Amino acid sequence: MTIARLVPVAARVLAGNHLRCRSAKFSSSFQDPVFETASSTLRFGPGSTSEVGQDIAHLQAGRVLLFVDPNVQRLQSYQTLMESIDLHCPSAEVEVYSRIRVEPSDTSFQDAIEFAQKSAYDVVVALGGGSTIDTAKAANLYATYPTGDFYDYVNSPVGNGHPVPGPVIPLIAIPTTA
Repeated sequence: MTIARLVPVAARVLAGNHLRCRSAKFSSSFQDPVFETASSTLRFGPGSTSEVGQDIAHLQAGRVLLFVDPNVQRLQSYQTLMESIDLHCPSAEVEVYSRIRVEPSDTSFQDAIEFAQKSAYDVVVALGGGSTIDTAKAANLYATYPTGDFYDYVNSPVGNGHPVPGPVIPLIAIPTTA
């Protein structure tokens, strides 16, 4: 049963992929004042990796930066992804970054950022676990909005907590841990 069916019609507002519920009564003793979700497209299930090439083609991406764990690069999921890109956007140039570290550090992030800054890309793809996806997100952010201090976008109290200045390059994350 979807959340939209649980919430009375008068309490929900649907707009695109955004759901906001106000004063939704779930029982006579519990009243949840606000529920909200807004998200990017989420696709999962057998064969979903073979559709990523269609997404890249839809974005009209000519240059793809692919982050992949070196172990994952030897698996069928990497082959499936590359075949999908070749099939749906054969003229796309794909550059692969595979120097992913388990539990990435500021040093490993810096290496990925420098790689991402060497060229302009239309889309970033991350194939792997959390370390791969985190590395891709950091490289995407810092390549799009370079800063003199690595800690500018890191939350305080560790970092300076600066907000992201604007949109980043589209990122397609393909987690292999689920």
